[in-house]
Amino acid sequence: MSKNERSEGNGSQQLDQISQDILRLSAEIQKYLTHASQSSDVFHAATPNVQGISKAFLEAFQEFLRNPQKVNEATEQLMKDYFQLWQSSLMPQGIEKQVVSPSPSDRRFKDPLWSQNPASAFLMQSYLLYARWVEAVADDLEGLDDETRRKIKFYSRQFVDAVAPSNFAWANPAVLQKTAETHGDNLIKGMTRFLEDLQKGNSLVNITNTDRSAFEIGKDIAVTPGKVVFQNEMMQLIQYMPATKKVKKTPLLVVPAWINKFYILDLQPRNSFVQWLVNQGHTVFIVSWVNPGIKHKDTLFDDYLKKGSLEAIRVIQEITGEKLVNLIGFCLGGISLSALIGYLQKDAKKMIKSLTLMAAPLDFSQAGELTIFTDEDYMRQVSARMGDLGLLDGAAMAATFNMLRANDLIWSAFINNYLLANEQPQFDMLYWNADATNLPEKMFKYYIQEMCVKNALLKKDELHMLGQAIDISKADIPVFMFGAHDDHIAPWKSMYSAVSKLHGPVKFVLGGSGHVAGVVNHPDQNKYGHWEHDAYPADANEWLKNANYSNDSWWLTWRKWVKQFAAEEIDAKERAPGQGAYKAIEDAPGSYVKITAEEALK
Repeated sequence: MSKNERSEGNGSQQLDQISQDILRLSAEIQKYLTHASQSSDVFHAATPNVQGISKAFLEAFQEFLRNPQKVNEATEQLMKDYFQLWQSSLMPQGIEKQVVSPSPSDRRFKDPLWSQNPASAFLMQSYLLYARWVEAVADDLEGLDDETRRKIKFYSRQFVDAVAPSNFAWANPAVLQKTAETHGDNLIKGMTRFLEDLQKGNSLVNITNTDRSAFEIGKDIAVTPGKVVFQNEMMQLIQYMPATKKVKKTPLLVVPAWINKFYILDLQPRNSFVQWLVNQGHTVFIVSWVNPGIKHKDTLFDDYLKKGSLEAIRVIQEITGEKLVNLIGFCLGGISLSALIGYLQKDAKKMIKSLTLMAAPLDFSQAGELTIFTDEDYMRQVSARMGDLGLLDGAAMAATFNMLRANDLIWSAFINNYLLANEQPQFDMLYWNADATNLPEKMFKYYIQEMCVKNALLKKDELHMLGQAIDISKADIPVFMFGAHDDHIAPWKSMYSAVSKLHGPVKFVLGGSGHVAGVVNHPDQNKYGHWEHDAYPADANEWLKNANYSNDSWWLTWRKWVKQFAAEEIDAKERAPGQGAYKAIEDAPGSYVKITAEEALK
């Protein structure tokens, strides 16, 4: 029954119909989940690691029994706060002032109804006090090893985030108000969306949190003019059209992560890093990785070097006639380029003029909560999900990263999409975030075991690629490192601690915001500033304490730095793509980037 049909009936009929629709959709959702759990290992692989969580919390409970004082102190404070809240709520005028307030960045409680309604205000503050108590208890369990402590804090936060009153229709005043206004249409629409997303995600709920019909790759995003000048089974190489009369003689190659699509660096012209680079007069090439399918299941990490970065450099050398190339690597692309210079070692300076690493975690002893997803129990679950396919599907990878910022990427979207059933926003970064890629099993397991678990990239000769031991300390090339202060995927300290491991001159810059917004920070937008300091003590906190802050985008600092490696200019006509032996295959952004994770598996 439609919203109009429900609104024409009397109140009793409306309520009865809403109840019937909700029960019907609930039964369909439950039927799907039951079928998924019984028919394959996929459902079990998508659920949290119960055994590992239970073990961690058992250790935490034993620590509490040994040292109960700090937990008791936190609990005593919680009781005092609850008593104060209760007293305030008994005032004739209701809660006069908030005992605890949500963070300004917490979007769950931004609606004024949370404060205007006394019952909602009481419920919100009760929850916030409880959440603060859980955080305090998790912080004060001192007798645990670092891995167990991270698990306790992470999964405690996941639980607290999940039980927030904002996530329940009956407790969220904004949802109740909209339910009354729409005669329950928002709940029916939301549950229908939930079932559709569940089915699309192969029993993982990858929330559709942006209007995917609002963008088209090559039309609205990834529109910087260029040509695909080379391709193989691993990647397409794009060369962009010059936008200036003169261009830098030294070509610039950008290597993005293959966990996501390259166009995060080429969104819309107003925030495109690629377009900005072209406008600065660089001869810009970028790697567009293939979205792996069944034929790529045996792909190794080595293949991303040999058939990816190394092959791209070779082609660029032939196209431009230049022996030296400036490199930029983002996230996993930066990690792979670090491995590349470790492979080339002293010969790196024969091919590479400079290296820029953007949000690329190198020291996994400083990787924070990301290491939760690298232990043996988690990897067993991942292996179960991959099964005989030999690939980790994009939906699973997206769900993992979303958990690291659950409030922003899961619960706020859950409320907006399934409870309020609002129209989905048109946001280019969220569109990109939802455009997932698959990962080859052998490559993924090698990366997790060797780099994440063993932290072998920074250890001399412990990592082997292309038949050779890796030693990044022998590559004497200039390196620019950018970390983002609030990065949940590549914590900035995991980059800073690698500064001392590199042999060549290093410049480290710290920007505001997180993994994506911190990197994609166009100077014209003037959103986030950055910190600089050219002395690098061992303690990252000491560096930050002494660093100078600027309101400008870090791009401007990088432009000044890279000028010393790309100053000489030539006529731009010499760098029009498609000349010489490498003719244009197709227009940028190419065809590889348009293949979805689902299409790649067919």
